[in-house]
Amino acid sequence: MRGNGGNTAWLVEDGSIGGGDLVEYRKYKESGVLVQALKALGHEHVDEKVIDRIRQQLEPDAYVRILKDTRSVTGWIYETIKRIGKEAN
Repeated sequence: MRGNGGNTAWLVEDGSIGGGDLVEYRKYKESGVLVQALKALGHEHVDEKVIDRIRQQLEPDAYVRILKDTRSVTGWIYETIKRIGKEAN
C-alpha cells in the first residue's frame, strides 16, 4: 500500500499490528510546514516573539491535530509546539 506525497500513513483501526482494517490517516499540511519552519530557524532562534507569531498564524482548532501529527519529531521541536499551543487553547 502506498501513501501519497509522504503525508499519508496507514494505521490499523483496531490498534493491533497485523490485524484489523487499515485506515488512511492524513497529516495536516500545517504540521509539516511548522516542523520545517522550526528546523530552519534552529532552536537557538526560537524565542517568545517567534512563538507568538506562529500562534497568531495557526487556527486554534488545528493545534490538537498538529500536536498529534508531530509526536515523533525531535524533542525540542515537539516541546516548542506544545508551548505554541499553551496559549492558543
